[in-house]
Amino acid sequence: MNQEDVCKLTNYVNKLKGTAPMLSGKKAMYAFNKDKELISKHTSHFNITYVDTIEDIDDDIFKITVCDPMDPVKNCLEGPLSRIKGFEVKPSGDCWIDINKKGQSKADSVVFLQKTLSISEEETMVFGDADNDLSMFTHAYYSFAMKNADHFIQSKARFVTQEDNDHDGVMKTIQKMIENEDGLLINI
Repeated sequence: MNQEDVCKLTNYVNKLKGTAPMLSGKKAMYAFNKDKELISKHTSHFNITYVDTIEDIDDDIFKITVCDPMDPVKNCLEGPLSRIKGFEVKPSGDCWIDINKKGQSKADSVVFLQKTLSISEEETMVFGDADNDLSMFTHAYYSFAMKNADHFIQSKARFVTQEDNDHDGVMKTIQKMIENEDGLLINI
């Protein structure tokens, strides 16, 4: 995202009651000190750098994530965030909304890695639990929905993990795959 878009989107989200933006950069994930209480209630897995202003961030921002504990799905589909032009706004879990440049998705990163590493879809594993992850599922044979994902997300994946996000579902699934010498899925 260019700096102008990041500033406009961040300012827009900051005006919405009960929400807080987080900025994903190459070096870190950023949030604002004024939002620390709200963000910390809904994050435990992130290493967040807190700043006072957007000018304090010296990084390339590629995604904005919004903490919206009220109703992220409704806000994406019919709320103020649904009216953002030129960007895709998608729910990303229980209280999160991802904002990306239109036409960009997680699948782009998967395809980039496949080309860079010369690996096929049959050699690729992806994991997801929300709408923002669906694009990856079509680019990997081993597409896993997390146990805690809703039924629609699970129906789009080839497999479902035995554990959820809070119980190391991704890591445990990868460990099972590594331990299985013939590379076939057994009892996943």
